[in-house]
Amino acid sequence: MHDKFDIEKEIINSIDFFSNYATFLTKAQDSSNELKQETMLRILTNSDKYKDQGCFKAWAKSVMKNIFLNEAARHTSHRQTFVEGINYTDDESLHPMATESESQYIKQDIYSAIDKLQRTQAQIIKMRLQGYKYEEIAKAMNISVGYVKSALFEARIKLKEILED
Repeated sequence: MHDKFDIEKEIINSIDFFSNYATFLTKAQDSSNELKQETMLRILTNSDKYKDQGCFKAWAKSVMKNIFLNEAARHTSHRQTFVEGINYTDDESLHPMATESESQYIKQDIYSAIDKLQRTQAQIIKMRLQGYKYEEIAKAMNISVGYVKSALFEARIKLKEILED
């Protein structure tokens, strides 16, 4: 287990990593700096939870991502679904030009495209959209987690192609 000094050293050596990943997640410099600072603080206060079982940056990345996702969930009153580069949301304020009926058509297009996928891929992507984790999907469908990830990757590519048409 790392002591406080080792964690501080790891943080200092990872400053560029924190900055780059925070900017990638937030897309805004102010938010990026806040996320970076919150992550470093959280890592320092929870340094006892880090064990020498893996890469510090991987652990730090998951801490930052969880902070980002929790903060985003706290600040959004709408539901978002991300499908490989396509952000579909039920909140019309994000798409002021789309009427309620247009939003319905967009949603129908996405689900119609999902139904055009291979049956297993469609089932996997629907379960992911419902919030199931890879492991939960694998267990429910009696397949490996690796297969779930692979099928989901392929399904996203096919969905993007279908939706571009």
